[in-house]
Amino acid sequence: MINKSNNWHEDMYDKVYANLTINSNKWIQNSQKETHFLISLLDLPPGSKWLDIPCGNGRHLTELAKKGYLTTGIDINSYCLNLAKENSPKSEILLGNMLDLNKHISSFDVVSNLFNSFGYFSDDQENYKCLTELVKALKVGGKLIINNVNRTNLLTNFEPVSWHETEDYEFISANKFDFDSNYNESKYVIIDKKSGFGKSYYSRIRYYTKYEMVELMNKAGLINIEIFGDFSGNTFDEDNSEWPIYIGTKS
Repeated sequence: MINKSNNWHEDMYDKVYANLTINSNKWIQNSQKETHFLISLLDLPPGSKWLDIPCGNGRHLTELAKKGYLTTGIDINSYCLNLAKENSPKSEILLGNMLDLNKHISSFDVVSNLFNSFGYFSDDQENYKCLTELVKALKVGGKLIINNVNRTNLLTNFEPVSWHETEDYEFISANKFDFDSNYNESKYVIIDKKSGFGKSYYSRIRYYTKYEMVELMNKAGLINIEIFGDFSGNTFDEDNSEWPIYIGTKS
């Protein structure tokens, strides 16, 4: 049964879905490039404290720990946490919720929220609460990194239905965008070609434009916001940048 509650993200990343996305060789290789870009950009000394939330399978933490950062990963998904503990044994891996970081007030030099992990909650008020919690976990002068889908680009290339396949799986998705709330609801079906077994998944994510993200980050107490179009450091383009990176400093 599809989990259509506001807590859909707690169990979406099971073994099948994770291995097709965040725990695949392709995504792990991409995370190396992504992490190296952030490290070179921030130029923080080894020993700096870095929180990745949600940390997923720990693919970014692995690279950060290699560079000598003191790394912590927090996630709400138990399967992801087990993967993260295995993939990044040098990191502190914790069960937690982005809406409550009271145990980590002013603890980190960097907080990263990567791979479209902002906008998961039920309404704008809760999503803003999430943002303030991420900022709360930063030391003064610390950096918050958000890597999110650009709504303008998403709608320009919107696909109500899509289908693709790998050697072992077929992946079918149906998407419905609500222009009043700016949430996109997606239903996915993943079918194992060998067994014919299929499983359904669901997500509901609030998408933002560049201007909305900058306004929210300023409101939450972040200044000097930098925006990059991608992890190659290209300039942000409203129409063509798919997954921009926002970096703000806690004032």
